[in-house]
Amino acid sequence: MFRFEKIVIVFALTIICTLCLGCGENINTDDILLKVHMRADSLEDYSYTMYVNSDLNENNTEKYNISWKRPMFMKGTFQTSNIEPGIEMISNRSMQLIYNPESNIVFKKSLYNTSYDDKLFEPNLYSVFLNETLNGMSASLAGSDIIDERDAYVLVLNPSTNSNETIGEKAKIWVDKKNWMVIRYEIFNKNEDTLFMVRIKNIKINSTIPENHFDFEMPEESTVVMLDEGQLSTELEKMQLEDSRKRVTFEILTPDYVPKGYKLNYTTVSSSMDTQYLSFIHSDFSIFSGQPYERVTLVYTNGDNELHIRETLSERKSSGVECFEKDVICIDINGSEGKMYPVFGGNMRALEWQSGNITITIISSLNESEIKSIAETVS
Repeated sequence: MFRFEKIVIVFALTIICTLCLGCGENINTDDILLKVHMRADSLEDYSYTMYVNSDLNENNTEKYNISWKRPMFMKGTFQTSNIEPGIEMISNRSMQLIYNPESNIVFKKSLYNTSYDDKLFEPNLYSVFLNETLNGMSASLAGSDIIDERDAYVLVLNPSTNSNETIGEKAKIWVDKKNWMVIRYEIFNKNEDTLFMVRIKNIKINSTIPENHFDFEMPEESTVVMLDEGQLSTELEKMQLEDSRKRVTFEILTPDYVPKGYKLNYTTVSSSMDTQYLSFIHSDFSIFSGQPYERVTLVYTNGDNELHIRETLSERKSSGVECFEKDVICIDINGSEGKMYPVFGGNMRALEWQSGNITITIISSLNESEIKSIAETVS
């Protein structure tokens, strides 16, 4: 009997050690990633506050308050400053909506008599964040760290394949040792500078959030835009240059010079004359204010390499990038001041300048000299 009880105790302790992955810190990368995914799959509800800092957003902090509950309840508030009221996103049993208080517009999609896939957005934002963070990356355990008074494992992520679409050279995630949630995420460039940082705080999991938490009270005098399936596509139509010329009110400029092997593949057009939802999506999600704009993008390809020339007619004349900022080079483009700066972690460059009332931006992985040569022939 004693022998049987001892075996049971040893077996139980073995199970506990396996679940906690904590006996003597004898753990590897696969164990941690398995636990991260198991935790994500086991969640019935969660809430957290997420802070995002990005090189592309002049390091202004964006704040996201998120609540989620199975199967597809979600409530989120997204702020780009401490002053702005923030964009709201709601998902419950009957509908999904996006509310922009600046324009007082509510984009609404009924969920009655519709499929689960026919929705405005994926409610489980943590799952989306986790999948996009780990997709195409190989991980290795770098040690432990204390983040916001939380004991965490640190994993280094490197792209498993080379791609111009990779935002940075490498990334890191911090995994809370107690709840197996990712609580920090950073992307770095070649010089180990932080390009993008996500901090997740105030995490509460499986706390039985009531369904009425996800109710929404329609603001007074707001404009409600009911969206059907035909308005939900965010893909822009690919068309020939001559077709694009008929869709905009300004003269589309083209380069007389492009490097050998590059040919114009297609163009796209977007404008505030599209559906309000498309206009919302293609006018920078967090700062949309109903401002009139027209935009044409010329896409040149050479094998897998792409060269984008974007031309925008708008009251907003530039991205706000200044010559005195780090990694920004000022270049003369036929008498106009051009600003060249790295994008996608330095894997590509953008050159932006004004031609009359049009803002032109070239985005490519070509070297600075080639991009400047293209710009000088755009007419």
